[in-house]
Amino acid sequence: MNVVNLADLAGENGDRQELLVDIQIYSESIWRTIYEEDKPVRRDEVSPADLALALAGVNPGTGLLPQNTLFLRQDGDETCLGIYLPPAVQNLHVEGKDGRRVYRLPLPPLVLVGRGTSYRLYALAGENWPAAETQLYHAPFPNIYSNGLVCRGSVAFPPAGPETIHRAAALFFESQFNEDLAGGKSRKYPLNVLQMWAEVEQAEVYPVDDLNPANLKMEDLLK
Repeated sequence: MNVVNLADLAGENGDRQELLVDIQIYSESIWRTIYEEDKPVRRDEVSPADLALALAGVNPGTGLLPQNTLFLRQDGDETCLGIYLPPAVQNLHVEGKDGRRVYRLPLPPLVLVGRGTSYRLYALAGENWPAAETQLYHAPFPNIYSNGLVCRGSVAFPPAGPETIHRAAALFFESQFNEDLAGGKSRKYPLNVLQMWAEVEQAEVYPVDDLNPANLKMEDLLK
């Protein structure tokens, strides 16, 4: 394993960073070492409560959040971001066994969750802003696994972030669908949700009573 000396990382002005404080966390104690001119001058024990209080004052900020943001958290070096997509009409392209076809489809409310370059999509049965207890449903699309994960195929989704999440949504809707993973997305047509597409493509709203529960709630996406 390569060990990086963090002091050798350049600061904002390109200079070597100065070490000020070193925190060492052991199984039964926490120690703080104060440095001046890169030399330790004091070492003392700190309580977990004091450390938590000090860290609580650190506010990295999120910057401007994208429209309809549901939640945002940082998982290591990856951003996990969820957005609400209100009902809309989309022209969706499908390459099926009978050739290419474009569906004009009214969509139910959707929840798109991105982490890194992986995205999950779920449907909602109502237009109210989702709460923690709101039930999620399988998004009525082919090319989505049963756990909500979008099959990327050849689509180069950007890493999820406030500046990219809506572009990822657009790439999904603009992509070329096929009949893979089309089952389990419709109560009336359990084997192929595209049959429901053909039935409702000229309707004004999607029949949310045809959605299948995903056995998840909004709060499950926050874990």
